[in-house]
Amino acid sequence: MNDAPSGHTARLKIPKWHFSPGIRTRLVLAILLVTVTVSLIGLVINTQRAIARIRQSTIETLLTRLNTMKVDFVRVITDQSPEYAVNLVDELNIYQDIHYIALRDNNEKVVFRYNFHKYESFELPDFVSPDHSSAIVYGDDHILIHHTVMYGGKRYGWVSIWVDAVDVREQYREYILTAVLLMIGAFLITLVLALLAGHYFSRPIRKLAEFIRGVSDNHDYSRRLEAGQAGEVGVLYGGVNVMLDEISASQSEI
Repeated sequence: MNDAPSGHTARLKIPKWHFSPGIRTRLVLAILLVTVTVSLIGLVINTQRAIARIRQSTIETLLTRLNTMKVDFVRVITDQSPEYAVNLVDELNIYQDIHYIALRDNNEKVVFRYNFHKYESFELPDFVSPDHSSAIVYGDDHILIHHTVMYGGKRYGWVSIWVDAVDVREQYREYILTAVLLMIGAFLITLVLALLAGHYFSRPIRKLAEFIRGVSDNHDYSRRLEAGQAGEVGVLYGGVNVMLDEISASQSEI
């Protein structure tokens, strides 16, 4: 049985959620919103700079290694001696982050290749001829460097070295963790300051709201706000007092 009147459609009333915070809450939320926004923007910008700085440091270290070993590279490229190759592998084997190395002659032909992680399969990546001394390719978990082998002003070929970016990832994680902890600390400090600022700046308005509520509830129009407030608050207090004077005068006339 339908109890709704004919010709009319019964409507379901859905209660609406209404958020109406006080001035202190609004001020605190505004300060926190600005702080969080600025912190997130700063975190993103500084993270990108940190990644670039960490990568640059890693690249400089690798290039220093390669330059100190150029004589060994020349021997392996020119002589292709197993003895020189074994010595080269032994010298590089102390660096745990090096995964793969390949040497090419001036015709880009691979004359030597070695996988330091023998338990893992590895395909030789595409060669990128450096425009200058080095070409660097960044991956998610590695850094690939194609470096020109120069000795005595003559080019002998190129060395390609694949480095696992474990150290880079670890440094990146440490930076992110530190940045997040600092951001949480800044948020908590800002929250305390925002609560104090909200209490201080909203106190005159809250005092005015309590005064008007008391006048309205008790119908006591003889009450007055204390003078001496500066700025817009003083003007507001003075206007309320003038209004109460006019109401009192009207009651007296009546």
